[in-house]
Amino acid sequence: MPTYYNSATAIADSTNATNQKRNKGVMIVNDGNGATECDIFFTTPGGTQGPEVTFTLAASHAPLIIPIRFYKTGGTSTNCQVYELT
Repeated sequence: MPTYYNSATAIADSTNATNQKRNKGVMIVNDGNGATECDIFFTTPGGTQGPEVTFTLAASHAPLIIPIRFYKTGGTSTNCQVYELT
């Protein structure tokens, strides 16, 4: 069954998600200025900050959608924009 999203909200570096317990995913979109590096903290099943994961992608990557709940962005978001999907 496909996942449907109602909105995509831009999230800055080191910023909490607007709805940490109910968001449906994160989307990383390259801005065309080079390779992407992005840090994301996942939300644990208990609704707290989980582990940090770093994504490194080629300059020509398509938007990456990760269907997980995320807690906040990390301090690094290079050549991309991160969106919270709800």
